Amino acid sequence: MANILKNTDDLEREAVEWIREKLSSTDVLVCISGGKDSIVIEKLAGLSGIRYSINSTLTGIDPPQLTTFIRKNYPACSFVRPRQSFWHLITTHNPPAGTGRGIKWCCNKIKENPSKTIWIDNRIMGIRAEESPARAKYGRINVMKNSTHVQFYPIFDWKEYNIWEFIEKHNLPYPSLYDEGFDRLGCVICPNHQNKHAPYRDRWPNHFKCFEKYTNIWFEKRKAQGKNMWFKSAGEFIENWYTGRFYYYVPEEKI
Repeated sequence: MANILKNTDDLEREAVEWIREKLSSTDVLVCISGGKDSIVIEKLAGLSGIRYSINSTLTGIDPPQLTTFIRKNYPACSFVRPRQSFWHLITTHNPPAGTGRGIKWCCNKIKENPSKTIWIDNRIMGIRAEESPARAKYGRINVMKNSTHVQFYPIFDWKEYNIWEFIEKHNLPYPSLYDEGFDRLGCVICPNHQNKHAPYRDRWPNHFKCFEKYTNIWFEKRKAQGKNMWFKSAGEFIENWYTGRFYYYVPEEKI
């Protein structure tokens, strides 16, 4: 359903009815991150009257204020952790990236895979088409490949202003980081930030110190393995990573 209603009250009613229609007869897992969209989907699940549990992933690279917010406002929420930390995975993979010759593995390994051990297959998530062209292709129901999990996106066609109107209408608590100017909350270290890392580095410098430390380990490890690195040093790689250039190795045809 495209967002032709515009009115937030109409979107709310439609979302509640849609959740009841699709999920009233089954157990449901509401996956929350502590961000504004997950705040809305948890409230919609409650308004629908369905039977649901709440879960969140302790990624280790989200703002710690989000975990504090979830523990305070969603005491029934359970938590899962990745099998291996983001920092360790940098040294065994490549630093995550989204363009060029990069691979953005962090969402799967750090955010999504930990919850696969939870037995509940039907999952409500705060995915919205407006967030990116890639997400706009999902559709409102996403049957996961090689899995029994099915993801439901009740606010898929909502706009950001609908999200904030809903939060204000229901007087829902939200992380104070939004009032500090962060319009999207998620991983502090994210390749999609590209040239917008500065406010995150200022707010959470230790995350970036760790990123640079383990990226140095990765770089030296690959050099010792005989890899022909694209950049001359780890520092040069990191500088370019922050601006969105994700090249790791010189292609064989150029050697």
